[in-house]
Amino acid sequence: MTHLRILLIDDDPIEHRLFRKFLSRGVNSEAELVCSSDLNEAVRILADRPFDCVFLDDRLPPYSSLLETLPQIRSHMGYAKVFAISSSLDSSHLRDRNVTGVDGIYDKNDLKSVLSRNLAIL
Repeated sequence: MTHLRILLIDDDPIEHRLFRKFLSRGVNSEAELVCSSDLNEAVRILADRPFDCVFLDDRLPPYSSLLETLPQIRSHMGYAKVFAISSSLDSSHLRDRNVTGVDGIYDKNDLKSVLSRNLAIL
């Protein structure tokens, strides 16, 4: 299996633990997961090394949505795919990934299956 470099940007430490658990239990045990709790830290991490994909929380405090956060990290991402994750997909900006400029928009409750599907094709 390919050694993928994944950056998770989410303020919830539970999401960090879930990602680690999903990856270690066979979704992609060879993946390297780096977690960031805030946008400033994420920018520093992205400036330091490349990633294959970035999972970005839609509502990363203090911002209201990824429409504010994504532009701040986009120039540091290189060729990484970016996936928005949210516990509420009802927001109007999340209904069309072309509006947000992401490669996928996923419900946090479905992360195990999302990781299985998407990491297999990266």
